[in-house]
Amino acid sequence: MEILESTEMLESLDIYRGTVNKELPELYHYTSPIGMRGMADGGKIWLTNVEYMNDSAEFHFFWNVLKKKVEEILGIKMEIKTYGIKSAIVAECNSILAIVEFGSYKSVIPVFSTSLSEDRDSLSQWRGYCPNGGYALSFYKEGSFKDSQLSQMISRHNLYIGKCKYGEPESETLIKSVFPGHEIRDFTDFMRNGAEATKYSGKGYPPYGIELKLKVEKIIKRLIPFASFIKHEKFSAEKEWRIVAYDDNHGYEKFLKFRDGRSFMVPYLEVPLRPDSTTTEKQEPVQIEEILIGPTPEPRLAKNACELFKRDYDTTVTSSEIPYRNW
Repeated sequence: MEILESTEMLESLDIYRGTVNKELPELYHYTSPIGMRGMADGGKIWLTNVEYMNDSAEFHFFWNVLKKKVEEILGIKMEIKTYGIKSAIVAECNSILAIVEFGSYKSVIPVFSTSLSEDRDSLSQWRGYCPNGGYALSFYKEGSFKDSQLSQMISRHNLYIGKCKYGEPESETLIKSVFPGHEIRDFTDFMRNGAEATKYSGKGYPPYGIELKLKVEKIIKRLIPFASFIKHEKFSAEKEWRIVAYDDNHGYEKFLKFRDGRSFMVPYLEVPLRPDSTTTEKQEPVQIEEILIGPTPEPRLAKNACELFKRDYDTTVTSSEIPYRNW
């Protein structure tokens, strides 16, 4: 996939792709017992498709902010119409589902994500990710991210890792960085010409519209992964970071798996933390610096089980200081 953003631009936003040439804060991944065993024993990080995450509405927040930005430039209030290209572009700003109609996407949007937090023992994270009990895993010590298995995985598979932005002001800053003024003009020009372009429905685009259409598609594809880093300001206390996989050419299909959801299958990626082994030699253990046990009615039993589990890992086992509540 073509990299559509500069390293300098990404780093100014605390978002990185591929090789990260700086130390990041120690981050914790909150997960269920099944998730923890899958990562430790299987050596893989699970990234869920953004449309199937616990709150897929988060992915829409960015597009609502973008919609307001385009409205300001056009000086009009956009409304969903029922015809052609203009409908698709307006809907694109209002809902990610329009990508299915407008772009080259015919099925699942190829964006997968997993969450981490700077907060080591967070009540909101326990409630959100481990309501029935779980663990927070640290994959590296403070100051050693660049040498960690997690960093090497991100570099090897050209993933994004970045700090979430909260609320409209931070969202607008991100949009201005990844959506330059001349591209906004291309975007809005295409909207203005949309109604005329629909006359050619089924006959192809008029000559002046083909180049503009390709520009707009490229802009949208650039913006898609960044929507995963935007959250509502009410969640700012979570201090969340995300690892994101996005490849319009479906380069991550070899990692694609499905797990049971409540009423349908959930697509996700199993991305290996360690390089693929080409020998029969035993792989090095997964690097887990700390296993933090979440609030539980039986802390002694939970810790004893973890002490047994960690025999093959050089890791520390500790317990949450948050009192157990049956949320």
